[in-house]
Amino acid sequence: MIKKKQVVIMVSIAVVSFLIGTSMATDGGNPFVALWDAVYGLESRIEALENQSPPLGFMGAPAYDSGWQAITADSYLTLTHNLGTKELFVYMIGKDVTGTIGTMFYGSDLEDGSWRGAYFRIDAENTIDIRRLPDDAVWQEVRVYIWVIP
Repeated sequence: MIKKKQVVIMVSIAVVSFLIGTSMATDGGNPFVALWDAVYGLESRIEALENQSPPLGFMGAPAYDSGWQAITADSYLTLTHNLGTKELFVYMIGKDVTGTIGTMFYGSDLEDGSWRGAYFRIDAENTIDIRRLPDDAVWQEVRVYIWVIP
């Protein structure tokens, strides 16, 4: 990514080249005054852009963020979001004992007679149920982000 100083230098070179080429045919004023005005104007615009908050993606901030919640194997965890609807977009991630975050065994997986994974269900307008399966060793913690579908 191009840094502020690099942008200022590139623009300065372009403006100086332009002004030197046209200063002979103008009113005889100092072309460097206009150059420095242009550079300072660009610096202030760049600083304003740098101080803006980064975009939050195409959906904006979630209406609900559970934070990290511990969940044991073969259990349910009910989270209360109080959004008053079942029309939700849900994004759920898990964390294992090493701190690795992901969606491994998202939903459920049966392998060699063992049920692994975690999934969610929306049965009510203000809560969401998270289920961790009996033989799962991955989903030690869960985090749920929810957006309301308009």
